[in-house]
Amino acid sequence: LFRSLKPSATSSNQISSPFRTAMAFVSISSLLAWLLGAALANGSPQGACRTAETAGPLLLQGRQGRRKLTVAEGASSGMMTMWSDSPTTIVGGSCEYANAANGGTQSPAASSPYIASKAYCAADSALYAAGAACGSCWRVSYDGSPATDPGRPGSLVVQIVDSGSSKTFDCHLSAFQAITGATSGIFPVTYEPVECKTDPAGPTATVLDGGNAWYTKVVFSNLPSAVISAKLSIGSKSFTMSRVSGATWSAQTDGSSAAASFEAVLESGDTVTFGDFGTCFGSWPVAKGDFCTTSSAPSPSPSPTPVPAPTPSPTPTPLPSPSPSPSAQCSTDAEDCRSTGCC
Repeated sequence: LFRSLKPSATSSNQISSPFRTAMAFVSISSLLAWLLGAALANGSPQGACRTAETAGPLLLQGRQGRRKLTVAEGASSGMMTMWSDSPTTIVGGSCEYANAANGGTQSPAASSPYIASKAYCAADSALYAAGAACGSCWRVSYDGSPATDPGRPGSLVVQIVDSGSSKTFDCHLSAFQAITGATSGIFPVTYEPVECKTDPAGPTATVLDGGNAWYTKVVFSNLPSAVISAKLSIGSKSFTMSRVSGATWSAQTDGSSAAASFEAVLESGDTVTFGDFGTCFGSWPVAKGDFCTTSSAPSPSPSPTPVPAPTPSPTPTPLPSPSPSPSAQCSTDAEDCRSTGCC
């Protein structure tokens, strides 16, 4: 714009310096007025509402598009650094799996096997996608390419639990060392999405803000992939949940009190209902820290061990009937009958 306002030095119709200055001032004033008007329009309540309504879906679309592109084209390239060697560094992470007020690493929401083995990382803003990546798992690999520190090739599946990394991944020392063989440095890596392994306890819904029949905040954890939408059902009523931040979701309810359950749609497209047989809590509301889990399948009742039929007693072998004694023969008249008993 400023280049277009400047008159050519070779023009035969030279414009006086004061006039050029006046023209430039008018043009710049018009430009500033236009920019200010646009800013005010975007900053109006209506514009703010439109922004709030579209920000979440746009972030989700970008996240899903990036994942589909990664799957279609193979692994993506990025960089990785080392986060910390502390066993509790996840406490305070933005995904809130180890929320300090809910028990930290002992929280029911921290049951993921990746948290137990410290195979977790923080992500940069692009991958984190305002929390849409919380709970997602990625196979991160290092091929031995030049890095800031010596290392060796390696690979590991890690889970996203926090944000704020300046590189694609910022991983706990245990994960960093498993992938690179090093304890510090910046390493080039490739990464691709994979399904998460889960703890046998099953998917878990943990209440972080409870005791309120009009509002609740929940974190969903120990799932095979990230959550993209959720709803709360209280009795026959359903309430759409909104992402608060990280892996936490909230619902504005109407004071209803009845049995409650949660349903989450995962990035994989699967739907998970929390609580066995469709019920998470027998009554609502519940206290902060209450949680429910979902078994992968109801355990069948064990079949009773059959009682063996009694072994029949052997039929007694009949004793042979005594042979009848032969008929006695009487002695003749001249014989001694004492031997025969018959005279």
